[in-house]
Amino acid sequence: MAPIAERVKVFFLVFGLVLFIPLGIVTKQSMATTFILVASVLIVTTFFLSPKKLIPNKSIVYGFSVFCLYACIIHFVTVECIPCKSLLFTKISMLGLVLWVTSLDLSRLDFFPESKISWTLNISLFLASIFLIIEFLNDALLYRWLSDRINDPEVALSRYNRVTSALVLFVWPVSYWAYQRGNTVVAISLIIVTFCAALLSHSNSALVVSVLVPIIAILGYFLPTFVFWAGFFSLSIFALSSPFIFVSLLNWIKPFSNSIPPSTLDRIEIWHRSAVAVFEAPWFGYGIGITRYLTLPQELMEKYKYHVTPTTHPHNAAIQLWLELGVIGLSIFLLLLCFAVQPLKRVPSSCLGIALAVAVGVIFTSLVSFGFWQETWLGIIGLVVICFKVVIQYSNKKYS
Repeated sequence: MAPIAERVKVFFLVFGLVLFIPLGIVTKQSMATTFILVASVLIVTTFFLSPKKLIPNKSIVYGFSVFCLYACIIHFVTVECIPCKSLLFTKISMLGLVLWVTSLDLSRLDFFPESKISWTLNISLFLASIFLIIEFLNDALLYRWLSDRINDPEVALSRYNRVTSALVLFVWPVSYWAYQRGNTVVAISLIIVTFCAALLSHSNSALVVSVLVPIIAILGYFLPTFVFWAGFFSLSIFALSSPFIFVSLLNWIKPFSNSIPPSTLDRIEIWHRSAVAVFEAPWFGYGIGITRYLTLPQELMEKYKYHVTPTTHPHNAAIQLWLELGVIGLSIFLLLLCFAVQPLKRVPSSCLGIALAVAVGVIFTSLVSFGFWQETWLGIIGLVVICFKVVIQYSNKKYS
């Protein structure tokens, strides 16, 4: 009989995976809470079962320690933003939890039937996709009715953007698992229904990811090493050159700016403001969370059409890290990221293409949508990686 700790771990892990997307539909903040709960249970139960498994790879420990030390030094020596200093430990802690849990093998399910987990995940994602499609086609009618806000004009379909972004990432390990178990029709149906949800949503990034992932998956199946290193070097080059790109992008698109969707033009203006600020403090940055405190000079406001008040974050992880931690902090993080993604090389070849494609989807979303430190976004990344680890566990059993 499995120890009590093992049963507790399996219970929270399975229900965390199954309820992650449905709870995200109800409230986006629940995705961070769900990840923290699952991660905490995995850590505590593993401590009782096999404490040695909690020791991460040395490269992750050293890389994260250097990153933390650097962030602490600049926040207490060079950063002048008082609210930014108070955000340091909470934001760094969430990133550390994600790196810690995802770098370990804590998600083994030795005492739970494979078929039950797979089918429950399939049903969960399918019903969540159908719910979102109904909401998108009927102007969030179900949410309006359940929240007693039938005629409230402030109810926007964009409230589902984050869970839609999670859905188009989460569906790939789940559908791959269904395909691996011989349920090809189920796998294809899941991909189609989530694509329809993304197509009808107000999240352009989710739609792009739903198209990008299968393309990269095919390329990654045949050329995994090329995709891995091309992706990492492309990200590094873009991240280091992002201020130069964004400070010029606003002028480049000026001739046809009237044909650009307002939300996209707003992002471009935010990126431009962030890039201008980067050049004023390129080495050490301004501190975590500085974006909401950046003033808008009159000469810049005259250039902008939509970005007229400070925003919570730049909607681009590269420019955000450079803005908050400077080029030194960004470089340290890229090195830490290189260490963190090395386990991708050990993913079974049958699943490697999809894993690489989802990684590209995560990177793309990080560069156009969410704030780097947002707990919900870090929670999405963490649960997607945990889901892959569960799928890979059964993949190894099948091909061993």
